Amino acid sequence: MRISKIKSGLAAATLAVSMMVSPAVFAGGHAASEDSGSSADVYKDRSDAMKVLGGNIKTLSDMLFGQAEYDSAKALEASQAMNAVASSDVAALFPEGTMEPPSEALPIIWEEWDEFNAILADFATSTAALEAAAADGTDTKDAVQGAFMAVGGACQTCHKKFRKEES
Repeated sequence: MRISKIKSGLAAATLAVSMMVSPAVFAGGHAASEDSGSSADVYKDRSDAMKVLGGNIKTLSDMLFGQAEYDSAKALEASQAMNAVASSDVAALFPEGTMEPPSEALPIIWEEWDEFNAILADFATSTAALEAAAADGTDTKDAVQGAFMAVGGACQTCHKKFRKEES
């Protein structure tokens, strides 16, 4: 089963994350080389994880900015799915050298690996805060919206420096 078949939900995202990252990718605390799997497989896994995040970001964005009615249960489900991905070893989805098309990764990721990992840590912290805000049971979207903006900031920080610009 691949993540692309999973639309949302904590159980689905947790299962998908655990299945998509093979133990061979984790080598010595730094992402392994392409030898741990084909570049196409690595890109597919990375792309699938980003699709889980993107789909849940859209769900939350639609609810928080008036495109859909706010539903606290759906907000919690989306935030849990995002946090499940962010809490996994996302850096393992970026083995050194996996930047050929269709990847949007820039080589600076591996040149500034520590900064990249720090941004991923901030992202995980912000998704945990988002999940906590969604889980507080107040049925208001203000706290969720504030936490959601912090998640967006973490995404933007990473994409601005480490991702190719869209053409």
